[in-house]
Amino acid sequence: MELTCSSSGNETLLTFPNLGSTKVQFINYREGEITIELGNSWPSCLLQNITMMNLTTVVYQPLTYQASLLTCPRKFVPNISDELTGPVSCLSNSSEFVYVVDAFEFIEKIPSGCTVVRSGIDILLRSYLGVKIAGQITYEMIVDDFLVRRLETLFWFGTNTTKECMDCELRGTRCGYNLIRKEAFCKPHKLNAKIISAASAAGFVILLSIPAILFYLSRKSDRERKIRLKVEQFLTTYKVTKPTRYTFGELKKITKHFSNKLGQGGFGSVYKGELSNGLPVAVKMLEFKRCR
Repeated sequence: MELTCSSSGNETLLTFPNLGSTKVQFINYREGEITIELGNSWPSCLLQNITMMNLTTVVYQPLTYQASLLTCPRKFVPNISDELTGPVSCLSNSSEFVYVVDAFEFIEKIPSGCTVVRSGIDILLRSYLGVKIAGQITYEMIVDDFLVRRLETLFWFGTNTTKECMDCELRGTRCGYNLIRKEAFCKPHKLNAKIISAASAAGFVILLSIPAILFYLSRKSDRERKIRLKVEQFLTTYKVTKPTRYTFGELKKITKHFSNKLGQGGFGSVYKGELSNGLPVAVKMLEFKRCR
């Protein structure tokens, strides 16, 4: 599977065998992600044929999360903080209203009279890494990105070329490919002749910039130290709490899909969360992709 251009040349397409073409909306080279928009060749009501939409290939793996479908005799408006949204118009009628609920939502959040009609559904998910979002990421937004805006994020994996190009992005360089050796490599930064001829002037500017740089680094270090101190104080306060093992789905609910970032550590990011009993917690997500 390769990326191609549309007939107009204005759109980038990714075509799946037996499923049709999709429009490429965003590519995150640092994380190895590609976000696509499902085209008109895909079902109009995506939840009706969800089991037929297998986007897994030898190169791509879809980002998914588990959910269930509820049918309720009366229409209601879910709480914005709950992992529950709907009704889904293409599945509902005047006597039955269908809602989407996170597979790990607490049972007390579900209204009486509603019943689960399908469980363990893998709903396609859009990644929000590198995307500016106004306000908080809600469950309604996540589901609507799939059902209404028809967006889905894929990971690409499985080749040395992919890993090498991701490393190039992390270093701030461009990725190249050697046709003779058939391997990827990082392109070195090009030096401009004008930079060499103006070395003395550049050196003078650098000398003038040193105080500003030191001030910036000092402020940045202070901010990082304060963030670490907050996390340490937080963990110290609640260290007597009995350790509990949680699934990844439960952690997504506890952190509201990792929407509130407390800080960045040497091995990953720390997110704020809240248990079902109201107890605040800190959750650290290890960034294994950057490990060697």
